[in-house]
Amino acid sequence: MSFSRLLLLTKKDLKACPRSPVALWILLMPLLVTFFIQVVFPSIFQPEPVLGIYTASESVIAANLASIEEIKVVFEDEARLVDMVQSGSVDAALFISDTFEDSVLSGERPELRFMASEKGVQINSGILLLVVMDELRILEGSDLPVTVTVTTPDYLEQAPLAERIVPSMILIVMMVSGIFIPAFMLVQEKEQGTLSALLSTPASLKEVLFAKGLLGFCLTIPITFITLALNGIRGFDVFALLICFAVGTVVCNSVGLIYGTLARDTKSLYTMVKSLNIILAAPVLFYIFPSWPGWVAKIFPTYWFMEPIYRVAMNGASLPDVAAQLSLAVIFSLLLVFLAVHLGKRMQRCLAEE
Repeated sequence: MSFSRLLLLTKKDLKACPRSPVALWILLMPLLVTFFIQVVFPSIFQPEPVLGIYTASESVIAANLASIEEIKVVFEDEARLVDMVQSGSVDAALFISDTFEDSVLSGERPELRFMASEKGVQINSGILLLVVMDELRILEGSDLPVTVTVTTPDYLEQAPLAERIVPSMILIVMMVSGIFIPAFMLVQEKEQGTLSALLSTPASLKEVLFAKGLLGFCLTIPITFITLALNGIRGFDVFALLICFAVGTVVCNSVGLIYGTLARDTKSLYTMVKSLNIILAAPVLFYIFPSWPGWVAKIFPTYWFMEPIYRVAMNGASLPDVAAQLSLAVIFSLLLVFLAVHLGKRMQRCLAEE
């Protein structure tokens, strides 16, 4: 295999790609998926609670509330804060007078002025009220009459739906770009008759197949990172996630080459993609519905790179943490590459007979 010819073939496909409607679809995929999830189902992506605070003097409660990472605190004057509550710019507002905390410390029961916004997220208003009440309890020096122990049986059970739906978004993007680009480019050359001519040149079958896969690989990796960024996912190990994406993309590229060698035309390719990709996308259901038995998801090959991606992107796992699962995905990707090459040879014989 000639590396220079491989690059020339990839460059040729890259130039032809923008003239195809598939390229536009691939480029818009992160935006479309993000728009669909966050606009059509906005309730699963609720913003963090926003609490507005007005304080007439220095306040211990206000300082403690501002230090809580899970809520956003904004400080405004009294009149401005009332307007923000009415418009829904904040979920709730707390007004602290200059004598309020002294009254609490002296054992009095001063009135707590707390306003909840009717236009804000209602559950956030309730959360903020509980947080404020907890800070008042701490200020007063009283303790809860019970001991609270929080147990976490499984991280998936505790993850919010917004996080659990991320794997489905990633897999959709990887499957559309990683599978469809190599498959479509290969089938398109079959229909146009250029594939037979290309194979009559010094370029080998492996070089042609690997060039299609390399094009899909180079487009899929940045698109998946863009999808994560658009959905506000931050703080992950970039190198570990890059390795996970690379392995997953190779799996998808190999599947795309298999589709491309088997499909006779674009119509049969679309039929194959619609029917078989349902099986490949099945593991995402086990993230959305974590109560389902997890061992079933392991039957599907895409699980073995989706699980590492989820753990690295959403749970801060490192590469050694997911190495065992990722190694199985690597083995599976190698098997798919060999199968794609074998089917490619059969495709080449069929083209020669025609």
